[in-house]
Amino acid sequence: MVQIKRKGKYPDVEGTMDEFLDKLEMGGIKAPQTQALGINTVSLGGISEAIVDLRMIFQVALLANASSLVCVHNHPSGNVQPSIEDDLMTFKILAASKVMNIELVDHLIISDYRYYSYADCGRFN
Repeated sequence: MVQIKRKGKYPDVEGTMDEFLDKLEMGGIKAPQTQALGINTVSLGGISEAIVDLRMIFQVALLANASSLVCVHNHPSGNVQPSIEDDLMTFKILAASKVMNIELVDHLIISDYRYYSYADCGRFN
């Protein structure tokens, strides 16, 4: 787990994205393809779940001419461990991203001060 810097209108997402982009740069990847084209909300959840439509995720990516994608969602409880539903959705997004030739770089689950990274945990291999 990593501490998240807080700033801006979307402190959790922006802080997590800053950490993620910093990791890419430390790994020697510093190129225009690591620039965020934007942040888009595709679903707002209720108390215990959110409905996510894959078409909404990929509509945004396609309209932005994105070559890669990072998905982020929060767990207000503070427990950033992925649920079975998180895993199922992540692997649906991963499968669709391969068909669309849009790389799913990571799926992050964030809370106030911690996050879980599917990529860091080797879940995409």
